[in-house]
Amino acid sequence: MENSQELRWATAWVIKEVRESTGLSQKQMAELAGLSGSYTPRVEQATADVTLVNLALIAAVLKTSTWEILRRIEEEVRRGARKPDARPGRPVKKKKEKTQRSG
Repeated sequence: MENSQELRWATAWVIKEVRESTGLSQKQMAELAGLSGSYTPRVEQATADVTLVNLALIAAVLKTSTWEILRRIEEEVRRGARKPDARPGRPVKKKKEKTQRSG
């Protein structure tokens, strides 16, 4: 059986990928699921365990089934769970290059 860290990593990746595909922020997902705003970032950073009840709440908000989330977690573990990005919040947007004004 997989170790608990691999399962946390896989869960983090899957939840983050599905959440991002729906366009929800971590805060929005937490609010809609009735979860603490600090919980979602910890799940996506693999520092919190996810109960089956919370996984079902998250899946419902993300318009998917708990079974589909579990299937994707298992698939991620089989491929070799990737360590999640440790940075909290949204990804940093690339800055546009400043253009020089002709004068």
